Amino acid sequence: MTSSSENFSLIPTDVQNKEFIEINPQKELQDKYIYLITFLLLLMNMIIAILVQGIEVVFSLIGAITGNTLGFILPAAIYLKIISDRKKLNLPVKKNRFQTVTAWLCIVVGFISMIVSVVANIVKQVT
Repeated sequence: MTSSSENFSLIPTDVQNKEFIEINPQKELQDKYIYLITFLLLLMNMIIAILVQGIEVVFSLIGAITGNTLGFILPAAIYLKIISDRKKLNLPVKKNRFQTVTAWLCIVVGFISMIVSVVANIVKQVT
């Protein structure tokens, strides 16, 4: 009498004897790019850490960039993308030119504000 443990396997029988290791040159190339990008990011972080005197410089630049992006640019861009997708799918879209113009205005103001904020922070740190 055979026990049930002899017939039990976590790997299906049709897959047990197949070779699982496949060499994929695209995957190896992709891994090399990932390692290169990781190395460059670490190198850039190290250079910034050596050159920057205080952390407030980094925080002010990050705040200038992310604050404007999260507050002005992303909401307006998401709105425009939703409207664009609804038009492509032939779904009903409320024709409101004012909201579309306002969204584009928010994006433009967000980028202008971001540039002014970054420049002001750099000028403040240099002087």
